[in-house]
Amino acid sequence: MKFTFNRIDVPAYAGTQHGPHDIIPRETAEWWVTPQAPVALPNPIEWGFHKREDQVLVQLHPYLLPGDPALALGFMMQLGVYIAASAKNFTGELLQLHLSIGNPVNITQEQPPAWQYQVGFAFRIK
Repeated sequence: MKFTFNRIDVPAYAGTQHGPHDIIPRETAEWWVTPQAPVALPNPIEWGFHKREDQVLVQLHPYLLPGDPALALGFMMQLGVYIAASAKNFTGELLQLHLSIGNPVNITQEQPPAWQYQVGFAFRIK
């Protein structure tokens, strides 16, 4: 499976209609799927299907995590595997994962502080 990613400048999208997002090109015969809302394990994923447009809008969604890099990495890996397994159910073959990562990570004022990540996933499937 091919892996691509982009870093997205989250503050640049403040006040825009779609909020923070990424736009990736889509070839004529490609079929892409993207989560349309934040994914909460083990709830079903609300999918967007992209079969006709020449671009794929990858919406970034917020995830609030403890302020520990190891926990954040573990959660994002678990989330990515869960989403990939769900996307694979459509056709059985994943061709590409595109990850859109929001920058910067926001630190909340809560005690203990938490980190808010903005992340988007897109899968090209066969």
